[in-house]
Amino acid sequence: MHCKRLHFLVFLLVIGFFSLDAQAASILFSDDFESGLGSWSNVSTGDTHNWTRDSGGTSSSYTGPSSGANGSSYYMYMETSSGYAYTAGNSAILESPDIVAEGIQLEFEYHMYGSDIGTLSVDVLSDGTWINDVWSVSGQQQTSYSAAYTVVNIDLSAYAVSRIRFRGTAAGGYRGDMAIDNIEILSTP
Repeated sequence: MHCKRLHFLVFLLVIGFFSLDAQAASILFSDDFESGLGSWSNVSTGDTHNWTRDSGGTSSSYTGPSSGANGSSYYMYMETSSGYAYTAGNSAILESPDIVAEGIQLEFEYHMYGSDIGTLSVDVLSDGTWINDVWSVSGQQQTSYSAAYTVVNIDLSAYAVSRIRFRGTAAGGYRGDMAIDNIEILSTP
C-alpha cells in the first residue's frame, strides 16, 4: 500500500516539475503581423530583396498561401515574381530586435507552396557572429495555397542568441513565394 502511495507522490512531483518548467518560459516577442511588422525589420545589407507584409494570397498563381496561419489575415512573405526575388540565389532577410535573455526558443509557422520554392533558413547572431542554417527547409512543403501552415519549434538554448533572422533564398522562378507567420521568441532560464 505504501509503495502505491509513494509512486503516486513521485508522479505528482514529476508532473509538478514539468508544469513549473513550462510556466518558467516567458514570451519575449510575439508577432502575428496583423497590425504591422511588429518587432521585425527588413535588413538593408546582406540580401537582395525584402519580405513583404500581405493578406489575401500572393499575386502569383500556384504559389504562396491564401491567408495567414490559422485563418488570420496577414503574414510575411518573399515575393518571387519577375522584378522581385525571381533569380536563383536572390534572398530576403527579416531580422529580430536585440535579445537579452537565455534559453531561447523560437516558434513560428511557415507556408511553402509552389514548384519553384527555395530555402527558408533560421540564423542566429551569437557572440557577434551570424551562425547560418541552425534550421532550414527547402522545396515545396504544402500541397496547395490553402493548405495549413507548418508549425516549427526550435530549441536555440545551445547558442548565446542576441538576434534571430529568417532568410529566404530563391530557387529561381515565380512559383516560389514562401510565407511565415505567428513568430514567438521565448526564454526559458
